[in-house]
Amino acid sequence: MLLGLLTPLSMAGGKSERREQAATHLPHLLSQQSTSSHRLINELDSARNSALSPLELLQHRLEPWVLYFIMPVFALANAGVDFGAVTFTDSSSTWVVAGIALGLFLGKPLGIVLASWLAIRLTGARLPAGVTWPVLWGLGLLAGVGFTVALFITSLAFTDQSIATVARIGVLGGSVFSAVTGLALLGWTLPKRVKSASQAPKERPG
Repeated sequence: MLLGLLTPLSMAGGKSERREQAATHLPHLLSQQSTSSHRLINELDSARNSALSPLELLQHRLEPWVLYFIMPVFALANAGVDFGAVTFTDSSSTWVVAGIALGLFLGKPLGIVLASWLAIRLTGARLPAGVTWPVLWGLGLLAGVGFTVALFITSLAFTDQSIATVARIGVLGGSVFSAVTGLALLGWTLPKRVKSASQAPKERPG
């Protein structure tokens, strides 16, 4: 938080001048056929850095670390699951795990799809271009990934530590099932990328 508050959002004067110079230089560079792809990529990267504020640059550089390292470690460290203390001797533990996992795996996508269907029927709205109902189901399944907030609510809802532990297992299990199923469904339903013109077979001259 302190790093974000202390990082300037506005751009320095010299950086603004470099951004204007890049905006006038890039069109000329693109028009030259002799420009190598390596040099063009370097110029584009430099122009992008000149157009971004220090705070935006910091955000882009930290984003991979946050997505692929900090958030997973934070979620797993706060899960608080002691697998050695897990017991399913009574039926209540089984029902808690099943209820939470099914709530994330089925409840989230069902609520999102039904709410979208009602909005379309009642208001005459339409799905965005390229979004079909199977795609919406896939997005709803991904919404079932409920790590941080679900684990926090679990710690508040259950005072019995044995029940809270199996509840966290239900959250983790439902999140994993939702993520795997949602990604598989989106991979199957989303339209595949068309081949670029460079990859398309060239017609032979007659």
